[in-house]
Amino acid sequence: MAIGYLLLDKKYFGVKKKKTQKLETALHLLTVLVLLLKAFDLYRRDQYIPATIISVLAATALIIITFRRRLGMRSRKAGITCFYLEAPALMAVALVLHREGNEFLPLMFFIAAVIYPVAGFIASKKFKQIKNLY
Repeated sequence: MAIGYLLLDKKYFGVKKKKTQKLETALHLLTVLVLLLKAFDLYRRDQYIPATIISVLAATALIIITFRRRLGMRSRKAGITCFYLEAPALMAVALVLHREGNEFLPLMFFIAAVIYPVAGFIASKKFKQIKNLY
């Protein structure tokens, strides 16, 4: 999911900034939906600790996405914050899936959990400052 965000850089594909922001918001909403579905599944199985961790992080990201203007956050900062909130939740899902005995899904969620902070760092101004040094 985060790979799509990284590939939609306007200098490579000519995508406008507004469209990129809408795609990023859709990416975050899709990620929150997947996380909440897994959290409700864990609640149904009486695994309360991982379900609470996942649902709290996903709900926080959903609140930031939905009410970013009322919170006084710019779109870029809200997106970066959501990337950093969703990464530990994806890692928790990967650990739960590994405990369940799945073979392929934990790897996919682990890769997503590693890529999300990278996407957040690339979207930040710090990456541009480091890039300008070289």
